[in-house]
Amino acid sequence: MISLGVLAQMTASGYPAAEIWIKIIVFCFIAPAILTWVISELFRKFGWIQHGDLKLHLENM
Repeated sequence: MISLGVLAQMTASGYPAAEIWIKIIVFCFIAPAILTWVISELFRKFGWIQHGDLKLHLENM
């Protein structure tokens, strides 16, 4: 998660609170989700991973 020092420094620098929180949400949650999806689709295209590769088969446990 974001450190409080970064949040305090951005607030002290004069950035509006709404802009800070939008940046935090975009860079900590939305951008990583999109990047992960793009990478997974490329890997599927190359044949390195398939749908269901990470599925757990728990019926034998």
